[in-house]
Amino acid sequence: MTTQQSTNHKPKILIISGEPGSGKTSLCMASAAWCRSHGIAQTGITSPGLYVASTRIAIQAYNIQDTTMRLLGIRKDIEVEELRSHIDVLKQNLPLPYIETERWCFSEHIFNECNTLLYTNHESLFWVDELGILEFEYQKGYVKAFEALRSQMYKLAIVVIRPGLVPYFSQYVPDIAYEVINISEHPLEQLEFMQILLNHMRTCGIQA
Repeated sequence: MTTQQSTNHKPKILIISGEPGSGKTSLCMASAAWCRSHGIAQTGITSPGLYVASTRIAIQAYNIQDTTMRLLGIRKDIEVEELRSHIDVLKQNLPLPYIETERWCFSEHIFNECNTLLYTNHESLFWVDELGILEFEYQKGYVKAFEALRSQMYKLAIVVIRPGLVPYFSQYVPDIAYEVINISEHPLEQLEFMQILLNHMRTCGIQA
């Protein structure tokens, strides 16, 4: 665990960092489910993948508050015929217009819905999974997450960011205490992560 910034400011941000496939979203999804079962007020978005034959072919947007799931994006760079057939079916349900990268095709419409949720609905526990190249370099995607984090309308925010982008975070969200857990360097089991999360929640005044 590496502390990147240490101040007495409240609220606090816990950054979960790791390379693709390290389990960042799985930790968040399982932890949010535990918090929901214990009546903890929470909101935000996680982005679980949709897999076929162990290959991630799509990304979904999961509403932490009401547990609804929407298709957010599909892969463009897969040529395996069986997988392409699944992707082509999914694309029929991906609302226009699109935001396209080299590997992905995202629905701008779904991003807009998620941004409204991120900016307007704040509870004590706030999840953002994940902030990536779209947000940091192109100012697209979950861009309202930065405003929501700066607003401090929460007690503890859990934010997923890949390691190479973490150094840029303070440029977008200055003057708020944050800590980074790099699960690629120090893998965590779910129970270990929950204990860390509970400790932070208590520090921030969130009762489980």
